[in-house]
Amino acid sequence: MKIFIDLAGWSIQDEEPLLAWLADEARQESLEIGEVQFVLVGNDEIRELNEQYLQHEGPTDVITFDFRAESDAETDESDADDEAEFDENETGFGAEPAEVNSELDDIEDFPDAEIYVSLQKAHEQAIDFGCTITEEVSRLLLHGILHLAGWDDDTAAKRRAMNNREDEGLARAGRGTGVLAWQVNHPVEQRG
Repeated sequence: MKIFIDLAGWSIQDEEPLLAWLADEARQESLEIGEVQFVLVGNDEIRELNEQYLQHEGPTDVITFDFRAESDAETDESDADDEAEFDENETGFGAEPAEVNSELDDIEDFPDAEIYVSLQKAHEQAIDFGCTITEEVSRLLLHGILHLAGWDDDTAAKRRAMNNREDEGLARAGRGTGVLAWQVNHPVEQRG
């Protein structure tokens, strides 16, 4: 697992415990997956992905691309149509960005999945939900892992179940103590 931050001024302090926690949560779900890349971006970047690949307007908080279905589709054509659809909850199963798709054959170490999180949207939601930016980014990263493990949130009941599972994972990470082992740092807003 790797984290890439593509937004100026943002950083993660003590990234290793975050990645270890996400790996533990994946094991909790019996998720067998190779390389996962977490890409932390701004609203502009996630808006483009959301509109291009999910046909939804505006920015969202998290989008998951599961590239494992691409290799499955090559070996089992009968399931290709089912695996190549996006669900309506900002998760793309079996599809990948078009500019990357043409390069897949040339890249041996291409990840099995990418999870994009908007840091700006996470910051807004942290304020709305009364939590820290670290908690909200952690929840969104876990949300992506859960989608890779087969969780869905296309109904109110499924959303509640997924939210409860995220709460359980965050509790294991130490949220109940008020301190997670990592910290998401964001730029201080300048006021004139």
